[in-house]
Amino acid sequence: MNELSERLRQAVGFLKENGYAKSDSDIARKIGVQKSTFSMAVNGTRVPTWDMLLNFCEAYPVSFRWIRDGKGSLVKEDREAALLKRIEELERELAQYRSGKLP
Repeated sequence: MNELSERLRQAVGFLKENGYAKSDSDIARKIGVQKSTFSMAVNGTRVPTWDMLLNFCEAYPVSFRWIRDGKGSLVKEDREAALLKRIEELERELAQYRSGKLP
């Protein structure tokens, strides 16, 4: 099993144990991938894509830095969570601006 898949598997276990997700299917749906694709990534038969990992870390309180290279804490630090939230807000604002809903 590759290191990314191993850390993803650990993070999925953490999410299930702490009530953030009930199943791999729930997680796959929330991050926008097929369940089979997600299961292969978790089981190590397929290397997870960076997009999948970024979406996973945006959707759940899992640190991208930890997923990427195993450094730091599995759980997002408050600063990282705050920055991701601000990025989401700015993306929504940009979409509104582009659609003409903001001056």
